[in-house]
Amino acid sequence: MQTVTPLLIGLATGATFAWLSAMIRCRARGGGPGRAGDWSGFSLLVIVGVLCLWPRAGRAPWGLLPALVAVLAIGAVADRWPVRWYVRGAGLAACAWWLWASGVEITHLKVPFVASLAALGPMPSALITILWVTLCGLAFSISGLVRGATFVVGGLAAATLAVVCLLQPEITGPGALLLAVGIAGTALGHAAVDHRAAPASPGRAGGMALGFLLGAVSIIGALKNTAFLVAVLPMLVIGVPLLDASYAWRLRAGEGAVLGITTRRRRLHEALLEEGYSDRQVFGLYLFGAAFLGALGVGLVILVEVSFLLKLLLLVVALPIGALLGYCAARLLPRRQEQPEGADKVEMFEIPISRVTMEQALDEIERFIDQQTPHHVITSDASALVRAQDDLELRQIMTEADLLTADGAGVVAAARLLGVPLGERVSGCDMVGLICERAARRGHSVYLLGAAPGVAEQAAERLRERCPGLQVVGCEHGYFAPEEEPRILQAIREAAPDVLFVAFGIPKQEKWIKQHMEELQVPVCIGVGGSFDVISGRVKRAPVWMQRAGLEWLYRTVKDPRRLPRLAALPRLARMTFAQLLRGHWVPPKA
Repeated sequence: MQTVTPLLIGLATGATFAWLSAMIRCRARGGGPGRAGDWSGFSLLVIVGVLCLWPRAGRAPWGLLPALVAVLAIGAVADRWPVRWYVRGAGLAACAWWLWASGVEITHLKVPFVASLAALGPMPSALITILWVTLCGLAFSISGLVRGATFVVGGLAAATLAVVCLLQPEITGPGALLLAVGIAGTALGHAAVDHRAAPASPGRAGGMALGFLLGAVSIIGALKNTAFLVAVLPMLVIGVPLLDASYAWRLRAGEGAVLGITTRRRRLHEALLEEGYSDRQVFGLYLFGAAFLGALGVGLVILVEVSFLLKLLLLVVALPIGALLGYCAARLLPRRQEQPEGADKVEMFEIPISRVTMEQALDEIERFIDQQTPHHVITSDASALVRAQDDLELRQIMTEADLLTADGAGVVAAARLLGVPLGERVSGCDMVGLICERAARRGHSVYLLGAAPGVAEQAAERLRERCPGLQVVGCEHGYFAPEEEPRILQAIREAAPDVLFVAFGIPKQEKWIKQHMEELQVPVCIGVGGSFDVISGRVKRAPVWMQRAGLEWLYRTVKDPRRLPRLAALPRLARMTFAQLLRGHWVPPKA
């Protein structure tokens, strides 16, 4: 009950003030971040005031309330007028000193490998307290400009501290638990209501207040029995805003540099937005980072009795893994980017891939038909890219193709990890139907070659039903004997289709097309793998949600376990991608 009551109060407080701030912003239409910051700060002030006056034992320190009022005043000034970070830092330091004077301080530290506690004198205690709380306030003040993320990040940080207090109640005390639960409820209440009604940042006032309170709670509930956790746990709790703030110091923009000093520095969220990520995507990345660091901090507390070296080893292993996961998640997210005109290409693993959308690919195919000269179109999935590394003939064919699209979630994911702007997946199976739709409108003819006996005819019938007026000038299965090939070539020449679909599978279909395209003189020859089986209805396609999630390969493998050996291409593609990523090399798009 001791934790449920402040949680309910915090949620109600956060929801109420978030709703009020949302209504004000909706009416004001552009009221600015200061309005949101004032309301989020007021809600934090209310919950801290309630907990400072909590009638039961373990209420919050008395000096926290006036210090928070001063922090909100500094933040309100910073929201209204441009204030340098060091001016805000000086104000926060003064508030942190007041907090220290009211008894919020770390008085002892435990030296690793030593059982006794080391007492801190007044000066070291004041210095550590002031520096730490000031750092927390500044970090959240900067990340407070991240749209919609600060409430959730701060709420998760406070929730992490609350879990720590529950795991170590005899050390942290009830005061830290009540504050952590109340702050978590308030921040998450704002996140739940405010983000849905009118997403906005909490501004510097709300961000500074949230960071200041988290710094205070981490000190109030400091785990004095282990120096390792005292040093590491608070850094993990505010790790996301700290990373956002410190990124500006690591990166120098190329604009406005005077004597080597840059007048403009990008924070991490600003860099992500400039790279084409949406507000929602940045929000998700920050949420992932806060959740991962919070879970790691809780894990370290659970292992509090474990050797210092083992905890250090866990930290050294887990942090790079988390950074790698976050980096991969950021790379894999689709970004806003301008699509090129025409069929520009980029090279992946020495294979030139056209960076086109489906519409651009269809336009290019129409241009090939209008030219009435042979063109080779390839839809390349992961297995084709991997095969081309060992099959020099296939690699040469793919290099010389007139249009080579990225067909497969693995290829698109590898391209995003490498930062190659491919655009979107252009599926061969989808392309067959869309080409036929355009062919029916423009009076072009198609020829279907491949698959098992009877499949091409069934696929042709389905395509005629889907595309009224489509001219299918020939169908032939792919299980013909070598001595029958001249007859089939002659039939294709006599039919003179505008588009020849060849369904032999990779790499046979690409090699067959390359060998005979000049002889056939078909304007567009394209290998389509198992598309006839899907179009004819013999093979059911994955649900739309799995197609959009890039999981069609998994669905088809479950339905047809004979495709399992093809999945061996995915681990190798992943190894190739990370090897190239570590080398830091990819071929930029051609001008």
